[in-house]
Amino acid sequence: MIKKIFVGLGMIILVGFGILIFKEFNYQKPIPDIIELPSGYRTDDSIPVAIEKQQEITPTDATTIANTRANKQSVSLLIDSVLGFAEIEYPNLYAFDYKEKSIKIFDLKNRTYKELYSNPDINFVSFSPRKNNIIFKKSVKGFSQFYLLNLIKDKIYPLEIFIKNISWINDTEFLYYFSNNSSVNYIGKAVISSSGLKNEKLVDIGTINPQFNFANNNLLISSEKQSPLFLISLKTKSRKIVFDEMPYISFLTDGNLIFVNYAKQSLSSAIIDGTGKILKKFDWGTFKEKCYLSNTTLGQTQIKLICGVPTGDQSAGSYLDWKELRSSTSDKLVIVDIKTFDIKEIKIEGDFDILNPRLTPIGIIFTNRLDSKLYLAPVE
Repeated sequence: MIKKIFVGLGMIILVGFGILIFKEFNYQKPIPDIIELPSGYRTDDSIPVAIEKQQEITPTDATTIANTRANKQSVSLLIDSVLGFAEIEYPNLYAFDYKEKSIKIFDLKNRTYKELYSNPDINFVSFSPRKNNIIFKKSVKGFSQFYLLNLIKDKIYPLEIFIKNISWINDTEFLYYFSNNSSVNYIGKAVISSSGLKNEKLVDIGTINPQFNFANNNLLISSEKQSPLFLISLKTKSRKIVFDEMPYISFLTDGNLIFVNYAKQSLSSAIIDGTGKILKKFDWGTFKEKCYLSNTTLGQTQIKLICGVPTGDQSAGSYLDWKELRSSTSDKLVIVDIKTFDIKEIKIEGDFDILNPRLTPIGIIFTNRLDSKLYLAPVE
């Protein structure tokens, strides 16, 4: 009888301990340091509408309305934490927390977060388009290597040790640059399957540390120094120049259109198609890290390009200086409607070196490289 009592008590203790473990691993922690959104903007999924458009202005409201209107040119701190490699799929924010050395998903609507993976040696993070996979790089004893974290299977796979850079094609495929620091340099493709990773060599290249991406089933590639933009056919391996303005080109693509930046006397930019046909040239330029090219809607307007654009003059060498942290910029926001090429400029108060801007229902969220914190710029 006594033996049965002890067995029963043991079972109760084990069940209780299991419940505690389950809660610990599934608990979504509150975000104590998230900043309140600007007044006059709703936090649901609808497009934000200013207060003065929702209610009639009365004499007692006059001061409040004037202050709200003035603050629309101001930028608000969104989360008071040092974050990097941020990606937005509102209301979710995916980012690397530098202080806690962990990859997290933040729910901006419910003001909670959940840790996805933590490691003190992480120094690079890249999220797949649908956020089911994460590639991170960590350094151990002075040697860096990429790893794939599959969130669906909850498994980590090491990438080949000589992979130097990656670029996502879709949620289950990515390009990579392989270099053994000798004579073997090529662009390859990796496919994520239920059994792990399958690698395929695509094309040999002579460019060291290239910029590369996937567009219209072809490979776009350029060097950061004195290089035109090349398109390589993955079927025939033939190469052609699609944009020859130089020097210091940087580019990004949504898989169809290509946004290129170049500098002669000062920065300029253009939108081209996959054949190299110039659709529109702009008398301003910026860096690819400051832009986002994708299909997003704001009201009835189709938005394809959002950029942080330096307000001061930038020389031909400014991109490499900026990329290597020898300089910074003070930016304004520029939104381009690709269909009409109408441009909307948002001048913001203060100095913001903008990275990775994203249009959301509550405004444009971006990272300020000067302090690695996320900010919100309202959009009318």
